[in-house]
Amino acid sequence: MSDGSDGNAAVNDAVARAKVISSGLLQAVPVPASWIRPDAVPRVPGIYLWRFLANGKPAYVGITCGRTASSRRGLYKRIVKEHLRAGYLNPDKSAKSVFRRAVVEYANVDPGDGAVSFIRAHFSVALLGCPNDGRAVLDAAEAMLIADLDPKFNTAGKAT
Repeated sequence: MSDGSDGNAAVNDAVARAKVISSGLLQAVPVPASWIRPDAVPRVPGIYLWRFLANGKPAYVGITCGRTASSRRGLYKRIVKEHLRAGYLNPDKSAKSVFRRAVVEYANVDPGDGAVSFIRAHFSVALLGCPNDGRAVLDAAEAMLIADLDPKFNTAGKAT
């Protein structure tokens, strides 16, 4: 009969790893969105932090894990193909990305070119590839950062 210590150890390991990831992202150097070169964005799962260029305050924390374990487009797909591609829209022409929708509302710009232009002009992003970490660890790291930083555009867990 198991006393549950193996499960507790796994949870403790995941929390410890999430803390390392959170710390690593906070130490990563943010790059102005206008400087992002698509070939420099990692094609692995990971975590990212958008900040306002003007004051460095956190705007949005997110993760990307890919739809399958073999998916390796991760951060590249999220940042380059979704956040910074004007054509990444719903059929009704609204922004698909939570971050882009928040930018549209905040800046009162259109969800396509207007949002991408605003992001490139007003935000920087720090990225941390985490190719060996699963969804649960990345979720925990994201939750820790949202709780610690209170980014303007993250709404999950905030009273409305």
